Amino acid sequence: MTGSETEEAVYVADTVEKLRARHSLNNFAVFYRINAQSRIFEDVFNKRQIPYRLIGGVRFYARKEVKDILA
Repeated sequence: MTGSETEEAVYVADTVEKLRARHSLNNFAVFYRINAQSRIFEDVFNKRQIPYRLIGGVRFYARKEVKDILA
């Protein structure tokens, strides 16, 4: 059990990094309960340079309102 959402995302990223030497990333899936969690996972995966594909939504940093704020 992790103490925070960030710790959870870091734990998942650590696990992916350990297993990706033996398994294709196509064999991994990360499910989360609410869309708000996607940003945390995206941040951690981006920092670790772990490629990912978001299904059923728009990547946090690809959202129009986020692009507008960051511009």
